[in-house]
Amino acid sequence: MKHSITTLLITTSLALLLPASSALAQGRYGSNIDQRLKRQERRIEQGLRSGELTRREARQLRKKHRRISHLYEDSSQHGLSKPERRRLERKLNRLSDSIYSLKHNEIKRPLHRAYAPKAFGHSHFQGYQRHGRGDYIAFSDKGMRLMLRFDDR
Repeated sequence: MKHSITTLLITTSLALLLPASSALAQGRYGSNIDQRLKRQERRIEQGLRSGELTRREARQLRKKHRRISHLYEDSSQHGLSKPERRRLERKLNRLSDSIYSLKHNEIKRPLHRAYAPKAFGHSHFQGYQRHGRGDYIAFSDKGMRLMLRFDDR
């Protein structure tokens, strides 16, 4: 009886300590670099869909993202050293800052055509322009302006 209780206590304490030690070993973001790359890719796509990023801005951000991704793939084949990990995290931080600043620079821009809503099914609408959060102004070839509201969330 005494032996089984001791075994149970040891097993329970090991079960509680192992996840904590692996979380500490992985750092602040878990298996962070892979997750951060995926999260930043989603942020770029969302910015393009919502009209917060122009195609040119998205292309520049994707190029930076690709470079970091290739650097990560090359470095992780032989295991990341601390300096390599720090370098990658610095680059990811800079990319994240770039994504944020380009998405929040308050420039009104045309909505990317691939994601442009069909305004009542009419084909004569020429384009859309961002007007505040979730609002777009649609321009028609007949001189009409129509305010559209979309919830980005």
